[in-house]
Amino acid sequence: MRRTRREQETIYYQRSKKTKHLVKIFKYKANELVDKLATVDNSLQNSEQDLRNIRAELTREEERKAHYERSIEDTNMKIESNQNASNLWKKRLEDYEKESQDIEKEIAELPDPGDLREDIKKYNSIRAQANKQYSDLANSLSDATKERDLIQNEVDQMQKDRETQEESLTRTRDTLSKIEEDTKKNNSLRQTVVTRKNELDSQLKMMRVSDTNDKDNQKKLTEKLSEIEKKYDDLRRAQGTAKHKERFLKAITALQRLIPGVYGTLGQLCKPAKSTYEKAFLNGLADWIDALVVKDRQVGQRCLEYFKEQGAGKLLVIPLKGLPTPQRKNLTGITYLAKIITVSNAEYQPAVDYACGNIVLAKDFDQAQDYAFNRGLNCVTAEGTTFDKNGIITTGSSRENTTFAISSIQDLEKQKTKIERELQETSERIEIRRNEFNRLEEELGTVMLQIEGFNRKLSELSENKKLYDSNLRTIQRGIKELNQSTEEKKKSLETAQAKYEELAKKQAALDKKLFADIVLKTGQSIQEIESTYHRRTMLENRLEYIKSVIPNEQNDDPQKVIDELNQRLQEYKESNEQSQKNIDELKQREEESKKKVNKYKDELTQLHEEDERMREELKELNRTIRSQQEDLEGINNSFNEYDHDVRTATQQLSMVFQRCLLDNVELPHNGDYRKEITSTLSTDSQAVEDLEQVKTIDFKSLSSASKSVKWEKFNETVDRYEKDLAKVRAEISQIHPDLRSEDKAKGVEEELEKMKNESDQMAKEAKDKKKKFNEMREERRTKFMELYDALDETINPIYQMFTRRGSHNEHSGVAYLAMEDTDEPYLGGIKYTAMPPHKRFRDLEQLSGGEKAVASLALVVALQKFLDAPFIILDEPDASLDKINLKAAAMALRELSEEEDGSQIICVSLRDRFFEFADSLAGVFKEIQTTSSGVLTINLTQFREQSLKMDEI
Repeated sequence: MRRTRREQETIYYQRSKKTKHLVKIFKYKANELVDKLATVDNSLQNSEQDLRNIRAELTREEERKAHYERSIEDTNMKIESNQNASNLWKKRLEDYEKESQDIEKEIAELPDPGDLREDIKKYNSIRAQANKQYSDLANSLSDATKERDLIQNEVDQMQKDRETQEESLTRTRDTLSKIEEDTKKNNSLRQTVVTRKNELDSQLKMMRVSDTNDKDNQKKLTEKLSEIEKKYDDLRRAQGTAKHKERFLKAITALQRLIPGVYGTLGQLCKPAKSTYEKAFLNGLADWIDALVVKDRQVGQRCLEYFKEQGAGKLLVIPLKGLPTPQRKNLTGITYLAKIITVSNAEYQPAVDYACGNIVLAKDFDQAQDYAFNRGLNCVTAEGTTFDKNGIITTGSSRENTTFAISSIQDLEKQKTKIERELQETSERIEIRRNEFNRLEEELGTVMLQIEGFNRKLSELSENKKLYDSNLRTIQRGIKELNQSTEEKKKSLETAQAKYEELAKKQAALDKKLFADIVLKTGQSIQEIESTYHRRTMLENRLEYIKSVIPNEQNDDPQKVIDELNQRLQEYKESNEQSQKNIDELKQREEESKKKVNKYKDELTQLHEEDERMREELKELNRTIRSQQEDLEGINNSFNEYDHDVRTATQQLSMVFQRCLLDNVELPHNGDYRKEITSTLSTDSQAVEDLEQVKTIDFKSLSSASKSVKWEKFNETVDRYEKDLAKVRAEISQIHPDLRSEDKAKGVEEELEKMKNESDQMAKEAKDKKKKFNEMREERRTKFMELYDALDETINPIYQMFTRRGSHNEHSGVAYLAMEDTDEPYLGGIKYTAMPPHKRFRDLEQLSGGEKAVASLALVVALQKFLDAPFIILDEPDASLDKINLKAAAMALRELSEEEDGSQIICVSLRDRFFEFADSLAGVFKEIQTTSSGVLTINLTQFREQSLKMDEI
């Protein structure tokens, strides 16, 4: 038997050794693979970095190339512009040269002034003498010429003025027509805008009515929800719900009440299709069951900020908008957990798919084990046992199921869900209406501005029309007067022309008489001679000017600029070509780097696949090792049981032999044996000695029944018993037993009894004190809740009085209290929340100084109202208030003092606007003579009564 055991142990040891050797080899390969993975990954990162650097350099090079191309384009445009200028320059030079040639040709055709110089001198002498003799005629002719020219100029100017007036008349008529068209157009647009204004007024009026109804409904729903929440909280506390869970649910409720787009936790929005899947539902969702389902990420961010500010704990948020759909493996015969979950609304299904879309529902333990270990799936059984694809198994319920436990809680939850849904819908309607209201108000403001603009435009058009009508009449009168003046001037011009012609004839006859010799010599009239001489002089002057301009023009040759631009253009082109070469080179490097990156990625993918394969093989080897270890452990257990049986048989044999000696039983034997008992107890040495004595017994003389026992089995049993007995005796020898332990045990028992009596007495006293403590705590909680309920009931109306804008509370703020610890509220604290009018929700610490002052003042007044104080003294409560809040606070304090159970309110203030609402004033001043303080009082009620009478009159 022992030899067989050793053989089996050797076989299993060799198998285990071989398997462990394979594991070592795999681990060594795995380490090499990890190193190779790190090397390839490092190379991949370096290659990707090189690729990024190349792309960055390529981008910069492309930008440089684009710069060169733009420079080339600009330079070409400049060259083209300068070429045009060069063409103009050439044309200008050609024109100058042609004009110079024409002038020289014309001068050459004219008579030489040298031939006529003596005649001209003679002509000038005769003209001077004639002017002296016939000065009257010359003067008359000159005067007639001037008069004629003057009248002609006046007629021409009148013609121009008439044309200008007619153009102004046309423009004025066109402007008037345009003004009339603009007036009609603006009247039409104004009528459209006025119609839109009436529609907006009607819509705003209807929205105000709907908003008032929704706010009343919201208030009723909030009150009803508060009652249900109170009952729900009582039941939850009765079920032992944790404090942080209550705080969490309250925070969720507050979010649903304050922020539109908050739908609730996943556990509130869904449930298992059957009660048998309840444990699978709870453990499969795990922490996701408390995840908050919201509309989008913006709403989720606001919820996270609220949880952080409130210290409500951890929060998971699932935004429905943009939520990714989990990729499931396409496997047949598999039921996913999401399929057995029903949602209250189909729009929440993506949240369920996101939370547990990849979790598989297994029928039993074996199927779940197969899914997890062989297929790599996350799964859960119907009993709630979860299997991770990495091999982690979790059993038992991860959370208590309180959702479906008590019918009363279910009813309250249904009512709460219904009211919360209605409240959420109402809040969303109010929010949508508020946004629409703001939009309509903005549009109405824009429409009013448009109407005002149209009115102003129409007024301007009307004024312009009057002005242009007046100008039109003025222009028409001016044209009429110009026509009359022109006719008169034309008559005067005819008279002057006749006078000039008569005098010119006389002058011509006189010239013919005086200059007959010169005319005869030249063959030209004296007027022609004067004209020719004057023309030649003018042409010579022009020619001299052109000859002086041509050298300057030649120095301004644009070709120099064109050459410089061409040189610059060539440089740009060379740089552009070099940049293109660099780009081509960088693109080639980019392609090479891409190939290298793809190569490393492929290698990395192959290495990952190899790593995954080796991991699977290593898992298989580990499973083999575990199986071999289990088999070896089973063999060892069987051999241990056999050794135990041997030791038991040996002890029994020794006891039988000792009993035989004790009872003087005669045993057949072949030699000497001990007949006396050496010890009453059997030890290891005694058992061995007894076994040796038993060997001398002659079993041949035994009966057939006694002979049926095999000796080998007996020896093995005795051997096993001997070893066990030796081990027990060795342990006993190490214990060193105390012989006085019994006396000590009695003393300990007496001391234990005494301590037990004292413990019972102390437990009784503790029970009494605990009962008294609970009574005092309940009394304390009752008094605290009495004050809290009173403040919670009155704080919102009082805060609305202090933040009211007008005679109603529709534009006032909102304030409420919230306990941090609902079990023992006096230990946790109270959260005071105040939301001023037209402001979003914020913590009290984030409000301005004036808003904090108003909130504090409302809380102080509410507290004093509960205490029923006969009077209240406030020291400068208006110090940090602006004009609007100052007036609202003063009116609120006056209304509170005028209530039937109101208190007298005394305020210390330095602002006169605060005095207007007081019944009387008391002023303190310093008397310099007596060095003391004096007091002045004045009753303001009489002035208020007079004011009321004046209002009535």
